[in-house]
Amino acid sequence: MKKTINGISAALILGAGLFVAQSVKADTTFSLSDSVPSDGWNVDRYAQASFAEGSVGGQNTYESTISSADSLNNRPAPYQSTFYNTQGYSRSVAGTPGNWSLSGSLYVTSDMLAGTYAPLSTELWAETGNNSGYYIMGFLSGMSARSFGATATVGSQVGVFDDTTGLWSYFSTAAMSAGWNTFNISYNSSTASVNYSVDNNVVTTQGSTITSQDPSANNLTTALVESYNFYGNGSAPATGSYTVNWQAAPVPEPTTMALAGLGGLASLVFLHRRRKN
Repeated sequence: MKKTINGISAALILGAGLFVAQSVKADTTFSLSDSVPSDGWNVDRYAQASFAEGSVGGQNTYESTISSADSLNNRPAPYQSTFYNTQGYSRSVAGTPGNWSLSGSLYVTSDMLAGTYAPLSTELWAETGNNSGYYIMGFLSGMSARSFGATATVGSQVGVFDDTTGLWSYFSTAAMSAGWNTFNISYNSSTASVNYSVDNNVVTTQGSTITSQDPSANNLTTALVESYNFYGNGSAPATGSYTVNWQAAPVPEPTTMALAGLGGLASLVFLHRRRKN
């Protein structure tokens, strides 16, 4: 039976202001935390084993768990294809076409970074227009690639998806460290390019070759948080589970505001709501 999101958990998560989408221009900003009602998170493709409010170091998080109970061979017949190995949640973004930025901080443990925790892949997705384009970046650990036939490997990678070819590219995590790492996807309308960065370090850029095939590249409409269920695929374990924690990106220093393309809106929304309560 397909799982549905728990309304109370959703409200708690949304109250924490987990993800922020903000225009590079200060006069055009919006927050995923208050762009839609508190029940605005919707299952995308297939529900994860758990979607609930979590906590790391006393900070509220979006905690998701992927389980082999929902792997390819354990799902009901309508969902027994690799398409439903991607499991997560989406949320509408009420923004203005132009520059946009989507960010979230992922808690990475030392064994995740080393690739010895468990094979996993968790990602931020930026959807533009009405399924016009997808700009995706994630963190992979203990697997050679985010794919059906992925094989186990020691180590970790940053993955970036090319929507025009359907292929992933992989980059080093050498600049990352155990703890919170901020992932950012941003669109620059003046160069028609999409930048992918981790902790303000640019990982890669997709230029006009990518965005020219997306008529709505400047219009972020949906933010998604996905993870991949690869249990039983290739040399991946047949059984098991993994849990990841995301939260709002930290407020950058004023001197780095323009570079990061982020403000402290998520944190402000969270603090404002706490004061109201």
